[in-house]
Amino acid sequence: MEFVDEEDDAAFGSGVKIRVGAFDAVPNDPDDQERMSLSWSEGTLYIAETEFTSETGLRVAVGAWGYSSKFEPIDPDVDGKVGGNRGLYGIIEGSLGERVRAYARAGTADADINQFQNFLSGGIVLNHPLPGRADDQLGFAVAQAINGSPFKDSARAVGAEPERSETNLELTYRAQITDWLAIQPDVQYVLNAGAVEGLEDPLVLGVRFELSGTF
Repeated sequence: MEFVDEEDDAAFGSGVKIRVGAFDAVPNDPDDQERMSLSWSEGTLYIAETEFTSETGLRVAVGAWGYSSKFEPIDPDVDGKVGGNRGLYGIIEGSLGERVRAYARAGTADADINQFQNFLSGGIVLNHPLPGRADDQLGFAVAQAINGSPFKDSARAVGAEPERSETNLELTYRAQITDWLAIQPDVQYVLNAGAVEGLEDPLVLGVRFELSGTF
């Protein structure tokens, strides 16, 4: 989880933004390192998003993405590579009070190509969580990746028993130590890692340092 204040970009109408992009999925040619181009056959990621922001700060966005390359299908009985790797997503976030902000996200992708067909997440951020710490933030988030039917069927065909989903629990605290230094320790616990049986639930510890200044 990151605590980010997003800057406004060009708006399309009052409170509405539309973003469209295309990205080279193979950004460099080892034989010609200065060559940069979009190639539909090698792989181009394209995405479009519409965002609405209300006067109260409520933000709602919906988007669609696609990837032009073909991939090996999840189902081993399908011959050759398949295309159609695309998906949809939605985001909603807003304030629940003067100090609290929350968000929810959902997405879906082609289950014939991707192990995880659906994704759900939500989180809450508390500003000024402790007395005398006006610039600190406390955050908690839950994210769940859900297996698609083709992956589960393929796993069962080889004797495995896949889990329905993988769930990640995250707790983090961002402490503003000085004007130029912030430290953000982070704890994550993963349930059903990889969404397959037999793996232990890992505990992940991390810390992030932020340095800022004017040069």
